[in-house]
Amino acid sequence: MGIKSAWSYVKSDYVLFVPCDVTFIPPDVIENLHMALAGHPLAQVAYVNINGKALYPFCLLKRSALNQICTHLEQGQRSLKACFSDLHAQEALFENHALFFTASILWTNYSNINSSSFYIDWLGLDSFFANLYF
Repeated sequence: MGIKSAWSYVKSDYVLFVPCDVTFIPPDVIENLHMALAGHPLAQVAYVNINGKALYPFCLLKRSALNQICTHLEQGQRSLKACFSDLHAQEALFENHALFFTASILWTNYSNINSSSFYIDWLGLDSFFANLYF
């Protein structure tokens, strides 16, 4: 699990984990994740929730969570949701912020940017203009 592996390379007390298809992170995301952790002394992780959709891999994790993560992995449990519940997870809530993420994560259908037809639809191009570009 990448989350476990990261701690062998990082010396800090916190690590921000970001899904690979997020290309821009506004400063308020990091600030809100940190505030969510700071506001709850038992919390060891805070994750992003956009428009009611939990994005567990997009999280700020405390080093103190590592033992619990290792325990889950040793037991064959791979669910971040289940692991995070044991870590007193907190949510950083956002609404209608799809514009600061790439088109590959649209919170309504989790489509993939690798599809040119999806990208054409997302851009709102009609078929004439789409044929010029793709």
